[in-house]
Amino acid sequence: MNAIKLNGLTELKARENLSAIPTLVQQHLDMGEKPQTEGKHFRIVVKHDWESVHNHGCAYYNELRIEKNAGGSWQKVYSTGRLKYRGAYANDIDDWSLNFIRASILEESESEVTYGVTDGERGVTVYRFSESRPAVVTRFDLKGYQKTAERVKLLETVLKDPTQFRKYAENLSLGGKWGLYGEDPFAFDNEGKAVEDVAQAHLIVLPLSHPDRDYDAIIDSYRIFVWLRGVGIGESGPLPSGLHHPGGRFYFVGLGFKAAVMMEKSRPQLKVVAYNNDQHWQNTHDFLLKP
Repeated sequence: MNAIKLNGLTELKARENLSAIPTLVQQHLDMGEKPQTEGKHFRIVVKHDWESVHNHGCAYYNELRIEKNAGGSWQKVYSTGRLKYRGAYANDIDDWSLNFIRASILEESESEVTYGVTDGERGVTVYRFSESRPAVVTRFDLKGYQKTAERVKLLETVLKDPTQFRKYAENLSLGGKWGLYGEDPFAFDNEGKAVEDVAQAHLIVLPLSHPDRDYDAIIDSYRIFVWLRGVGIGESGPLPSGLHHPGGRFYFVGLGFKAAVMMEKSRPQLKVVAYNNDQHWQNTHDFLLKP
């Protein structure tokens, strides 16, 4: 039997590190949806492009160019080149960090320009361009910052309010595409009996799943998160699934879950079953909760 360690409020708070937003990143964010992209000496141009592939999807590209004012006309002095951030084929691995969502000029002089870029992963990078190539000034994970801020806020109530646990789990920075894919939490009372009203739960079991790609995907791994009222939150760590790609197109191979609780001298034991009937696969896990 495997153990799941439950972390209390002190331990959960100690894990969080809400770093300050760098000044130049904040300046970029403060410009909103219509940032300054043209200055007296430089301008930033983002060009988006796409390419259709017969019997498949569309590949999406973009390019970021820096242009310099040369006596009243704009001349290109730097280009990222045409970067593909989303492929046309289902088995392509998309890289949304290469998608330039928003750019802004932050500082400039006759010889250099400092600019910020928000990418498709909600990361912000500030660059300084002079001579021939830009150099990174700072990078900031805005998505991670926002998730951390939400978790810190939820920590004040989450161990007492079971309705907040799902939101807390969804804001964990696990990387990749971890999330809930149609699965509701399993809620139990203090005797281990299932209850429909999550607000009345003494214990909650919440599976999170991970698809291997954006389209025609399978769930390749999953985690089991547990909430115990007034005690703490714990998780199993990633567990591999035994699913495989069936071939063809336009499919999503997911998992179903079953959960049961046995209260043993106030130390709950869990039995969780992950399964997919179409592929005749299932795996059973027994967990002991340790405060």
